[in-house]
Amino acid sequence: MKNSNSNRSQVEKLRAIVNSEYESICSIEGAFGRWLIGLWGEYEGLETFSEQKEAFFYLLERLLRDGKAKFVKPDADVYHRYDTVTRQQILPPRTINDPETHWNAPVEEILDYLRQHWPQAATHKDDLELNAYFYRMPAIIWKGEDGTWYGG
Repeated sequence: MKNSNSNRSQVEKLRAIVNSEYESICSIEGAFGRWLIGLWGEYEGLETFSEQKEAFFYLLERLLRDGKAKFVKPDADVYHRYDTVTRQQILPPRTINDPETHWNAPVEEILDYLRQHWPQAATHKDDLELNAYFYRMPAIIWKGEDGTWYGG
């Protein structure tokens, strides 16, 4: 029973910390428009890698539930490329403002996907596997005040 209460108080602690910084994180001066790696931060008061990880996933949950951010579908092609031979820009068939590129699955499904792909061997915030994880995951997009979607 004591372990259950300890876990509950740890969850409450990290949620309180994220909640206290949430509006700042969502602002233009904060994390708005950043890539997923830009949401991986160090919160004052959280000491362990595990706490940082859970704070990260809680922040994502809030952003998704509040409609402030979405993810691009894992298989959607919305990325600009550059052909190094012809020196021509290659435009994607769709953009992040095309609704069919948005991952509209339930929040739990999206978070499960992100958790399943989390590098189990990662043990600290600067782990190379963790860095690679952020670049392998679908892009996060941010809803502007005018309803336009912005990417990092």
